[in-house]
Amino acid sequence: MPIINIQHIVSFSSEDKIHKAENLLRKNSQGKWRCAKSGESQAVVVMQLEKATRINSIDIGNDGSAFVEVLVSRSSNDQDYQVLLVASSFMTPTEARSGNGSNKVRMFSEDQLSSEIAKQSWNRVKLVCTQPFNKHTTYGLSFINLHSKENEEKSQSPETTSSQLQSASSSRTSFGKFKLKAVDPVAPPSVRNVAMKVETQTFNQAKLGPKIKVEEKTKPGKVSEPQKRKMLSETSTKPKHQKTNRAATDVAFNKLLSDVVFVISGFQNPRRSDLRDKALSMGARYRRDWETGCTHLICAFANTPKFRQVMGDPRGRIVRADWIIDCAAQKKRLPCKPYSMDPNTSDNDDVDDGKPPDDIDDPIEASTDEEDDVIDTDDEIERVKQNIKIESPGAPPVDPYDVSTDDEEEPPVTSSDGIPELPDYFSGKTFFLYGDFPPVIERMLKRHIITCDGTLEEYMSDDVRYVVTQRSWDSSFDDALTSNSSLVFVKPSWVFECGHSKSLLPHSRHIVHSN
Repeated sequence: MPIINIQHIVSFSSEDKIHKAENLLRKNSQGKWRCAKSGESQAVVVMQLEKATRINSIDIGNDGSAFVEVLVSRSSNDQDYQVLLVASSFMTPTEARSGNGSNKVRMFSEDQLSSEIAKQSWNRVKLVCTQPFNKHTTYGLSFINLHSKENEEKSQSPETTSSQLQSASSSRTSFGKFKLKAVDPVAPPSVRNVAMKVETQTFNQAKLGPKIKVEEKTKPGKVSEPQKRKMLSETSTKPKHQKTNRAATDVAFNKLLSDVVFVISGFQNPRRSDLRDKALSMGARYRRDWETGCTHLICAFANTPKFRQVMGDPRGRIVRADWIIDCAAQKKRLPCKPYSMDPNTSDNDDVDDGKPPDDIDDPIEASTDEEDDVIDTDDEIERVKQNIKIESPGAPPVDPYDVSTDDEEEPPVTSSDGIPELPDYFSGKTFFLYGDFPPVIERMLKRHIITCDGTLEEYMSDDVRYVVTQRSWDSSFDDALTSNSSLVFVKPSWVFECGHSKSLLPHSRHIVHSN
């Protein structure tokens, strides 16, 4: 969905001398907004939209805030603010104290917003940030993107009108002056005269055509040798020329992006896998991380780690996902410049873009070095096999491929009424996932815990008993134990082993030990 234009900053509670509130207006920049002093109870900024618009989704880039709330109003009654997005967690207490994970990005779709408020149009937005867990740092936001379906519908209408006018124009010239006068009665006399003159010539040529053919048949005169050679050369060279041009411009769909090596940043499944599948179908090659040989970063937001990495690489191009979508929809390679997220992009960067490469490799050969990337979770599972190792001399390690999935899972024992009975060995146990996980592992952990009657908290609370993490012991663990001495830090392998055996197993072999 198109981004809503933010006109200006109306007011703010405070701002840092460097990280000012107006930085939130800059697109694709590395600016951010922070409050002026550490320990402020809340940081507030009010923004004015270009016009009253319905807000259908929100993208928020954090910068040290624990919670962010979004409210909306109209300038006619700017004191009556309505909650569009309830206070949402961006940092846990442990992360806030340690300073880890302060730049998370969260995307809130329409179903996560207040349904009644999202149906109405608003032109003023208030962002309220709080950080109750760390009083020794300033905090704020790195960016805010508001999206509206209204802009998407309006942006499509000019293209439709233009195509309709173009088709109408072509039909007028092909159907004669009667159609021309009916469709365009206000055309200037000079245009009408030229159109009538051209049509008259065409009509006369059509009338004279049969006579010329008849005369050629009735006159048995021979054609001179120079004329014959000229006619033969024209008839033989013209089709070849047309065929050559057609071969030069037509490129197979699976070779449109054969010279593109891309990386994806800021997207979550299923959209991430959809983008990758579209690009791969056009011959592009995928890489998990930016490395030598990569050409394009398909990015959702500015200021992500990969975005900053590619900004420093003169060979890389940063484009929106719309470039992949539009290339697939139009079945041709489009220039990158209209889709660029790099503010330093120049016209020269797009000289060869939009044209197929001269030497296009066979699409099968071009994709063999990344064949296992076509499956959405294979690359993530490879990481899991390296990151998750069960430190057990007696029991074999749990391979992520051995962990049951939704499609492979055998139905458990059913009750008399035919409803499957789910295991409940995590009943009464509260979990918290700490740190970053590969998406496939995070999904499996959440499914195992919730399916087996466990409780999963979004942030650290006094109810949490088990902290599941892939990290080694650090000082933040000591701080958490000071607040809650009953915490147990375990590795994901414990949850997977319990799921594999379908029973609660001892966690002693999977504990994260202090140094």
